[in-house]
Amino acid sequence: MQAPSLRRMTERVDVVVVGGRVGGALTALRLAASGVSVRLLESRESLGGTLSTHFFRGDGLVRSLEETGTLDEVLATGAPRLGCEYFSVDGGAFEQGPPQEPGDVGYCLSVQRSTLDPILLHRVVGAGVDVRPGTKVVDVLREGDQVVGVVDSTGRRHHAHVVVGADGRRSTVARLVGALDEERHEPARAMYYRYATGWPTHDEIGPEFVLDGDTFSYAFPSDGATTCLAVSVSVDEHRRSHRDAAGRLEQALGAHAFLADRMREATWVSNVYQGLPADSVWRQACGAGWALVGDAATAQDPWAGLGMDSAAHQAEAFARSYLASPEDWHAEYTRRRRERTYDGFAQTTALAPDIRRILG
Repeated sequence: MQAPSLRRMTERVDVVVVGGRVGGALTALRLAASGVSVRLLESRESLGGTLSTHFFRGDGLVRSLEETGTLDEVLATGAPRLGCEYFSVDGGAFEQGPPQEPGDVGYCLSVQRSTLDPILLHRVVGAGVDVRPGTKVVDVLREGDQVVGVVDSTGRRHHAHVVVGADGRRSTVARLVGALDEERHEPARAMYYRYATGWPTHDEIGPEFVLDGDTFSYAFPSDGATTCLAVSVSVDEHRRSHRDAAGRLEQALGAHAFLADRMREATWVSNVYQGLPADSVWRQACGAGWALVGDAATAQDPWAGLGMDSAAHQAEAFARSYLASPEDWHAEYTRRRRERTYDGFAQTTALAPDIRRILG
């Protein structure tokens, strides 16, 4: 086999995006739609599921899917439009209310990541982005203090005007560029979830939220006729129950009369997944030649379900800032990111240790 040419080893694009899930895919799609040359590097050969209860809002990820031409394909998976929501406190009857942040589309969605992420990545390929799966970034290239690209595990150099890290909570890009933690908060909660079929829904389909003491339970009607059933517990409760997460999940659902009856009609179709306690982190947004979006920039406790919406908002914020001024986008992206996502991060973090404060 011939060695790659020098040109192939050093070819340059406008933007290299590291990470192909929600934040990275949407960043690439928005930039490519405006003629920016983009290369997307994804360490996995293919995208399957990832830990996520995957509920998102009309004015968040749903709007981004619509604006990037992806929404119809996502709806074709059978994910129901969640045009309302149901809330119960301490065993009381459900009260129906409007959907959270519905935006112009008027509804929220819940789509499994094993379904959604490949759809997005396929759309990225169709948009003309140079997608390279199985490419693990191991270093950044610098000219003085300026980041000018990345190096992958084969030694290939990918030069770019900007490197965008969209590679998750444990971001390699954030570590390599030395992104500072502007805020870091100790873990407060853990999440257990599992999928079922045959879950009876209300006449008008919407997510269900149940607050019972310090335990928060959820039912998210999702794609493929499944429902994601989840429970968020305190760190102390997790220490007591994590060895029987499935039992703790069933206990939480079974303690509520309106959930217990329907749980007996449903069939579990997956094992239980555990979102383990982790720090919540608000990182520096960007620096010379680099930016962070999604969990790489803003990792928060999943109890509030803001992760996918935050990733969508930050992808939009970066793309708009860069397109407006490719040479001078840093301050604008920092401002836009904070404006669109900081309040959610701050509220999620502040309420996590005492979740009953959501009642006001």
